[in-house]
Amino acid sequence: MLPDDAVWARTDKLRFAVYGSLFTLVMDAVIYPFEAVKTRIQVETKSSATLVESLWRTLRTTIAADGIRGLYRGFAMFTLGGLPSQG
Repeated sequence: MLPDDAVWARTDKLRFAVYGSLFTLVMDAVIYPFEAVKTRIQVETKSSATLVESLWRTLRTTIAADGIRGLYRGFAMFTLGGLPSQG
């Protein structure tokens, strides 16, 4: 049997949903730049470079061209696409 404080009926569901959604948003914001760089590396046509060389080259060119904001280009659509899984 579960202890009284672990019973779902007594859980503040609104608080649970808000904190869960905020946590997911923060984690998405932390992980997204890595996903963006990974995707750009996969699209690159130069395959002679090692992964580390590709990583640094992609980071440098993205930040040089668009600044840090370039790492978050598309983040809004990424987040909106994940909303149905939050429900």
